[in-house]
Amino acid sequence: MRRKEREVTDPQKMQEIIKKSTICRLGLVNNGEAYIVPVNFGYMNNSLYFHSALEGRKVDLLNKNKRVTFEIEGDYSIDKAGKTGCDVKYQSIFGKGTADFIEDREEKIRGLKAIMRQCTGSEYAFSLDKLSTVLVVRIDIDSMTCKQAGF
Repeated sequence: MRRKEREVTDPQKMQEIIKKSTICRLGLVNNGEAYIVPVNFGYMNNSLYFHSALEGRKVDLLNKNKRVTFEIEGDYSIDKAGKTGCDVKYQSIFGKGTADFIEDREEKIRGLKAIMRQCTGSEYAFSLDKLSTVLVVRIDIDSMTCKQAGF
């Protein structure tokens, strides 16, 4: 990281930023071209969970290549009273990992619950008979870097 003074290395602080966020942008590769897609996500046990339809571009790309990158944005604002009159305050996390389609019913339920907790801040009751109509994907995180300014 070029701006070392902005680097966050404390794992606890990184987890706090992740837990405040609800959107993760996935970076996938399609025949040498980048493809970025935003997803709602849940964070649990150093893994990200997201759900998807059973088919589509994202699923096709993950079937070809399970390696992903991701970006999670923490707090963000523009400080008009700052030195430049337009100072940006931000937190961001970039990471790499491997995606896995979840087949196990219990893990699928845990993953969906993690997503709902992350996005709503509370437990959410969903219809168990609909489990077969949704794909749950877990990204096992290999590495992450975090950067912030203005905090």
